[in-house]
Amino acid sequence: MSLADKLAATRTASAGRIPPDRQVIMERATEDLRKSGILERIVPVGRPAPAFELANHDGRRVYARVIVYRDASGAYRARTTGTQSSGALTSLAAANGLAICPEDLALMNAGATATVEMLDWPEEVF
Repeated sequence: MSLADKLAATRTASAGRIPPDRQVIMERATEDLRKSGILERIVPVGRPAPAFELANHDGRRVYARVIVYRDASGAYRARTTGTQSSGALTSLAAANGLAICPEDLALMNAGATATVEMLDWPEEVF
């Protein structure tokens, strides 16, 4: 099942669980975000990714929500989906992979090769 299919199924299931008054609040907040211009600030697939570091402060495995894509040369690249806060579900919904900083590495520098646990395998990438 593709990520788009999973998201559609989640939306359908949520519609039955979330009370209508709360749905109105959520829809208003979503529309406010769209009007804020946040979608125009997302780096499109294929554009150079801003460099990011993945820090491991306490010896645990750390995951970063990323979008894996191929650059102009055909090499695989990853860029973060934005905030990595545990409460930021939009960055998880946008991700097609999780970049992993292993337990024994204190900091994964920008540009380093990383293992990525794929959440979705979009045909345009693979």
